[in-house]
Amino acid sequence: MATGTSSLKCQFSCGTPEMDSLVFLSKPWIGNNQFLLDIADSVGYGQSAVPKSASGGFDPQGAYWIPVKAWVYNDNNGNGGIVEAEVEESIRSLNEYFAGEVNNNGNAHAHMMIQFYLRCSIEYVNNSNYSSSPSDSEIDAMWNSNHETAAMNIHFIQSHNSLAGKGRFPGSNKSSTCLVITDNNHHLDGVLHHEGGHALDVLHTHQGRCSGNNSSC
Repeated sequence: MATGTSSLKCQFSCGTPEMDSLVFLSKPWIGNNQFLLDIADSVGYGQSAVPKSASGGFDPQGAYWIPVKAWVYNDNNGNGGIVEAEVEESIRSLNEYFAGEVNNNGNAHAHMMIQFYLRCSIEYVNNSNYSSSPSDSEIDAMWNSNHETAAMNIHFIQSHNSLAGKGRFPGSNKSSTCLVITDNNHHLDGVLHHEGGHALDVLHTHQGRCSGNNSSC
């Protein structure tokens, strides 16, 4: 979810564009929770879909378990990407955030009753163009080429000269997708939580706020 104090830094280095308010209000799930429940039922996101071997769950009350497909980008020589244990720690951190538990900084977040699990093996991609400071067009190509349907696709690249992460709003047959940069542990410090929110169609926290006059937002 794109909320919380841990996302403040990401608001200045997040590559996800702001969504027009009219576009947001036209979403079919606005004021219609049943729409979301029907989607969850149709793709099997309930607890019964979670394999017994799923690890990283933090919330025993989690009602919806979303499968994750992890993509890790090495350079052309197969070096530099994070290892499996770091991917699993990222998922554990994401689950802790969505569980609404108090974190190490003493901040508590809303209990979303959503948890994530690695559905299948991690995919390692050797591509220096993608692993280090990919352009917007290269990120789009990466997302379009490397994705699994009915899953949250998380792309772990090594570095970027201007971004900490970027998410893609779902819709128009686009997969639920986000990208995080792994240098300086960006994937663990709140950026993944923030970009994961965008991949679930959540706006930036600063959208819809007006200085001194919220009634006009």
